[in-house]
Amino acid sequence: MTLGRRINRLRLRGGALPWPSFRRSIIFPPAGTVVSSPGLERFTDHLADTERPPILDLGSPVASNIDFLSQFDCVLHIADLHRVLSEDPGMSVPEEERDVDAVVGRAVSYEEHVRFDGILGWNLFDYLDAPVACALAERIALNCHSGTILLMITSTSGTIPDSPGRITIVDARNVRFERLSPNTRDGARHTPRSLQKMLPGFNLQHSFLLQEGMQDYVFVHE
Repeated sequence: MTLGRRINRLRLRGGALPWPSFRRSIIFPPAGTVVSSPGLERFTDHLADTERPPILDLGSPVASNIDFLSQFDCVLHIADLHRVLSEDPGMSVPEEERDVDAVVGRAVSYEEHVRFDGILGWNLFDYLDAPVACALAERIALNCHSGTILLMITSTSGTIPDSPGRITIVDARNVRFERLSPNTRDGARHTPRSLQKMLPGFNLQHSFLLQEGMQDYVFVHE
């Protein structure tokens, strides 16, 4: 399939990124790890039942993911959230002075008429503190309808790479993890309860423990 052949529109916030070289690490997850994701299967089943679904990918642009999603004849928005937030001057001020709503609003701002059918959160929520995650959930909820599905994958490990790795869709049931940074940080180790508190307006539908210290979640907007 030609890259993005059936993507009706592709909207990338902040421009394209260079493609980093992959680095092997024994810390979760090992390079090239492929795991089965029941959450992804539910996500793709939902899109298959929707005509020309608008999709929000909060991650960075990944060519194979764009190609995979093109089969749904969708309108795809790519937020590149981690990079956009890290480059926003508002994130460099002390937390007590930070205008989180303004920062998130600059990162994910879409026209009022846009209503996403699916949102890919990948492993980004491992790298968001609670105020930012809550502000993000409230912001994207403005462009959701009842039944919008949100997929995310988190780590159950106490140590994670210091920046999000690349998650590549292999097929409708499997994803591949690639680590892009040799450095580490403490893991958030989210629980279903903590994530539910961070996502006002979304209800947890499924949670699945994956291999390699991973867990995926499917939330549905109420």
